[in-house]
Amino acid sequence: MTALAAPAIAGAARMSPDPTGLWWVPQESGWGLSLVQQQDTVVAVLFVYDDAQRPVWYVASAHDTGTHLDPTGEEAFAGTLYRTSGPWFGAGFDPHAVGVASVGTLTLAYVPASIGKNIALTYSVNGVTVAKTLQPQTWGSSVATLRGSFAGGFTFPALPESGCNLLSDLFRGSTTFNVSDTFLPGELSIVWGTGTDTFCNAHGAYVQRGALGRLDGFLSCQPLGSPLSTSMTITLADIAASDNGFNASAVIRRETCTYRGRFGGVRTP
Repeated sequence: MTALAAPAIAGAARMSPDPTGLWWVPQESGWGLSLVQQQDTVVAVLFVYDDAQRPVWYVASAHDTGTHLDPTGEEAFAGTLYRTSGPWFGAGFDPHAVGVASVGTLTLAYVPASIGKNIALTYSVNGVTVAKTLQPQTWGSSVATLRGSFAGGFTFPALPESGCNLLSDLFRGSTTFNVSDTFLPGELSIVWGTGTDTFCNAHGAYVQRGALGRLDGFLSCQPLGSPLSTSMTITLADIAASDNGFNASAVIRRETCTYRGRFGGVRTP
């Protein structure tokens, strides 16, 4: 298929976080957008209806355009939109019967949402332009995949703000930790030891949004038996989980200090 074979642009950027998944407008169930990102190429399959109300699919391979979507500053990804035709699926497949026609363009860009990001979609078909804002379609939760023991920890590549202690003994060193949804009912908890009879607990509400998750809550580090503190807040965003482990962006706030980095781990036997 011509659209899927489009060459990548050397040095182009990726959409971040990975948009792979199904996207829709909840109030307009019946059509949608499927996205698959591989390296710097985003393959988009748009399933809608034509002017005779017949189902039709369009496909594009989108790349970084180097331009930004104002006022959010997010980079836009765009490509030529194609409509394909071919032989009936119930007969023998004849590759010579496949037709590919360019019908317009498709553009994607992330826009802020209350939790995570939505996608601003603009596409044109034979001179008709449509603009929509889509959110990821969620089919299940990653909590079951996140449960277990891991080896990993935090990384904070940026220097701390002036006057802030990075607490390197608690956050920067690699460690083993356990993820559970039973330590605190209704929350996801991440627990690891920091020394003799001391531990840290990152806990909070977990929300699934498409393939990615998010935890908003508190980070507490103290001796065993002490009540959990609420002096530090933590956000783990864009949590991508697999059978091998998970990774997320991390923001920790303590009084006037903010630490930004990443958190994740590899699953241990």
